[in-house]
Amino acid sequence: MSIEDRLAVLEAQVVQIINERDREPDSVRALRARIDSNHNAVLGELGSLHADVQDLRTGQARLEAGQTKLRGDVQELRGGQARLEAGQQAVMDRLAEVLSKLP
Repeated sequence: MSIEDRLAVLEAQVVQIINERDREPDSVRALRARIDSNHNAVLGELGSLHADVQDLRTGQARLEAGQTKLRGDVQELRGGQARLEAGQQAVMDRLAEVLSKLP
C-alpha cells in the first residue's frame, strides 16, 4: 500500500471519528470531557509524585552519605580519645616517677 493510500485511509478514519463524535449526545460529550480532564489531572499528579520520589531518593542518598561521614567522625573521635587516654596515663606515670624521687 502506498503512502498516499495509507494517508487516504487515515483521513477517512479521522473523518469517521469526527462524524461519530458529532452525533454523540451532549451527556456523552460531557462525560468524555470529564474523563479527559480527570486523565490529565491524574497525569499531572503522577508527574508530581515522580518528582517527589526523585527528591526522596536524592535526600536518601544525602542522608546515607552523611551517616557514612558521621561514622568516620565517630571513629576518628574514638582514636583521639584513645590517644588522649594514653597520653594521660603517660603523664600520670611520669608524675608518679617524679614523686617517688622526692625526699
